[in-house]
Amino acid sequence: MKKNKAYLFLILGLVLIILMKNDFFKKSFFIITKSFEERFIIAYQNNQFSGYCSKEAHGYIKFIKNEFSIENPPKIINFSEKRVKLPYWIFSKNKKINNDTIILLNFRKDKNFNFNDYLIKNNFNNQCFFLIKK
Repeated sequence: MKKNKAYLFLILGLVLIILMKNDFFKKSFFIITKSFEERFIIAYQNNQFSGYCSKEAHGYIKFIKNEFSIENPPKIINFSEKRVKLPYWIFSKNKKINNDTIILLNFRKDKNFNFNDYLIKNNFNNQCFFLIKK
């Protein structure tokens, strides 16, 4: 009987140490207190995965979708050096691309783009833009 209790306490202690080392309680609290949208944007703002305004810029695209209540996906142009997949999956599938709105990602001044035909609705560090045709 005493041997079983000792094993039980040992196993419970090991499980508790493992949970604490993996920040189980902190991560659980974060999941419970934040909505999916908030967690998604925070993860990409922290430059995890693809970054907020770098690489595929999932965080910026999600921000634009929420901020401007966009249903149909805008045209996405990524000036990244690496070939990246355009993240249209953030918008509802089965929607037609709206060519009157554009999201520019990883823009550099050495790239040619005519801003004169568009209103700049959002600009993040002169690298990511949300544009609407005039």
